[in-house]
Amino acid sequence: TGPLIFRAHDDQVISVKFSSSGRELYSCSLDKTWKIWTVRILENRLKDICGPRWCVSTGGYIIKKILPLLLIFLLTIIIYGDSLNNDFVDLDDTTYIHKYTYMYRLTWSALKELFNPGCVIAQGNTYTPVSGIPVLVDYVIWKLNPFGFHLTSLIFYIINLLLIYIIIIELFKDRYISLITVLIFAVNPLHVEPVAWISGRIHLTLSIFCFLSFYFFIIASRGCFYLYFFLSLFCFILAILTHPLGF
Repeated sequence: TGPLIFRAHDDQVISVKFSSSGRELYSCSLDKTWKIWTVRILENRLKDICGPRWCVSTGGYIIKKILPLLLIFLLTIIIYGDSLNNDFVDLDDTTYIHKYTYMYRLTWSALKELFNPGCVIAQGNTYTPVSGIPVLVDYVIWKLNPFGFHLTSLIFYIINLLLIYIIIIELFKDRYISLITVLIFAVNPLHVEPVAWISGRIHLTLSIFCFLSFYFFIIASRGCFYLYFFLSLFCFILAILTHPLGF
């Protein structure tokens, strides 16, 4: 069968055909560079034309895109899953949680009180209102069940790992480099404190906003300026309002 001709989003004509083994789907753009074709917009069209052969390409997509994410998730659960059985630690946990849960509700008035520089929480401390929102949500859902608080910390850590994975892909365009970097980062014992210690979760919240700000800045630097630059600046402000290290 001859090649299939499509027009890409950038108005370039792309020639698509299967390899001789029928196991891989290739494309050749105007720059004559061969690469595995994974654009989802062709999925329905290729299913109609190619039939069962598309299943092989779908399997390759799962191995290339989904499997690394599952590996990151499973490794994190294996290492930090036991932290879900931990209780509150007298070292700051009780004070840290009750500092925010004295409002006992998640309402607009509670959030305004949380962001009020003159409220009890901010007196004598740094102004970090955003750090209290996850604690307040945890209390509304879990009350004083430590399992829920530790579960949130674990989820925040996984989000951090996924953001690092995406950022490194954007920088190096290599999924293997990104995966190896994230796996090394995930097993670093220095991260036990913010994951297993509820009071240390503030650093996980901070890093989420920092990574998001960095990611949106990378996208903004490639031409999509206004929207992504605004998102980058917005996440940076949230990072500052989470912890002084955001500066």
